[in-house]
Amino acid sequence: MKTWIFQGNQKIFDINEYVTKNEIVTWILKIKKFQEEISIGDRVFIWRTEGIEYPGGIIALTEVKSKPYYS
Repeated sequence: MKTWIFQGNQKIFDINEYVTKNEIVTWILKIKKFQEEISIGDRVFIWRTEGIEYPGGIIALTEVKSKPYYS
């Protein structure tokens, strides 16, 4: 099992509301290599970047439930 950190920039979208209101979190992976390395059961920390309203830091711990795919 691997551990990943997914970054959410609160200046671009409301990561706090998204993580709070969604039981299933979908994340876009821009690097194809990571799409091939991430496996079901891997641990994922969701990290919020520094912003105007909230400080930066880890805001959630979750687990990969489906294999990443390229769309």
